[in-house]
Amino acid sequence: MSSQRSLASRVLIVGMLLTMGVSQTAADEPQRTAEEWIHVWDAGKFGESQNAKKALAEMGAAAVPALARLVRDNHRHSGYALKTLADMGAAARPVLPELLKLAKNKAAKEPDGWTWNVPIRTILFMSLGKMSWASAELVPLLEHVGKDEQETEQIRGAAVNALRGMGSDAMPALRRFATGGSAQVRRSAVNAIVEIEVKAGKERTTSLQEIIDRDPFDSNIPMYLADMKRIYNLGHIHPPTQAIKELYRRELKKQPNPQVAWQLATIIRNGLVSSELKWSAPSNSYSSLWNREDPDENYDTLDAAMKIAFEHSEAKSV
Repeated sequence: MSSQRSLASRVLIVGMLLTMGVSQTAADEPQRTAEEWIHVWDAGKFGESQNAKKALAEMGAAAVPALARLVRDNHRHSGYALKTLADMGAAARPVLPELLKLAKNKAAKEPDGWTWNVPIRTILFMSLGKMSWASAELVPLLEHVGKDEQETEQIRGAAVNALRGMGSDAMPALRRFATGGSAQVRRSAVNAIVEIEVKAGKERTTSLQEIIDRDPFDSNIPMYLADMKRIYNLGHIHPPTQAIKELYRRELKKQPNPQVAWQLATIIRNGLVSSELKWSAPSNSYSSLWNREDPDENYDTLDAAMKIAFEHSEAKSV
């Protein structure tokens, strides 16, 4: 028994010494400067780059001058700099004027050696979307960029997406975008509105239903219905989808409309995804395949909607 206690004591002492050694080594390790952490990005190793990004963000205001210099000089690491600034909260305020200047610069070009697969300003707007502490300055800017028809659709969409990070401060602007502009911009705005409302406690389906009810003929309605279900083909009747199909069919009986017909065809097609598709679709008892969402829909009904779309559209418009 005494030998066992002696062995246990020795193990405990060794463990304590090892722990002390590790603590001492960590304490003795010199702290890296912001410039030294930035040089870690030169190696291009993802894990190390993320560690450097985290360390710089934790440095806060002390790292801002070095990161601001990367952005100002259009350095190849400016993408990492922007993402790091986004993670450090209000400590990044001193560089905000520089970021606003870049956001307005339509002529901004990617730095030499740029390896990101999106433009520098797209990274910028993604980063600005995390800076809710600057909503007073950012909401007007982001709305302006989102409205600017001289900007690319990608940049306009990125600006509207960034508004979601501003929370309730951005809701008036987002509601304006949700009912005007291109389909991509409207969709970006709706996604942002839904996210903000869900965070505030509203049911996701309720938020989307309210948006659909405001303009049931919006060209994005097929996607909003899929978003509501979180899937294209629910496998059983979805009442909001049925209501829209009935509305579209009533409208088409009164007046053939290629856009409405195309949206109806898209909704029908979505409800047939993953089912056994034939000109006369089989019964829903086919066990190895997903049920059709609506048993009354098949390729015949899809064909009927598409015929209206093509027969009444202008050349190359659908």
